[in-house]
Amino acid sequence: MDEDWLMKQLRIVPLKLPMMKETNDDPLIEVEDDLTGEKRSVPITQLLLEKIVFLKISEAENILFDNLDRLSTAQARSISEWFYNKLSAMSDDDLIKGDFSREEIYQGMEDLDKLLMN
Repeated sequence: MDEDWLMKQLRIVPLKLPMMKETNDDPLIEVEDDLTGEKRSVPITQLLLEKIVFLKISEAENILFDNLDRLSTAQARSISEWFYNKLSAMSDDDLIKGDFSREEIYQGMEDLDKLLMN
């Protein structure tokens, strides 16, 4: 791994973490630690933010869609609005680095609206 890239991420993460969504209505999701294999429960927005910070945007969006059935409509609307606002605030350069586009943001928002209307 490129050490310069890692050092950059370590400087960026603390700057972005305070922007984490604060809510008591944030469901926990079980994840497996990549290094230890241990399972832990984290708030879904924390996991999504972690993926966004490390530019794993498609992975984050998949997590959101895969967990919609665990969320109430209000939770799904709140979390998806927060998620897509975070993506919309990203620079075009970071979106490209994360292999994502503004069009995909709009498409994801549209898809979620359709799903939540049912």
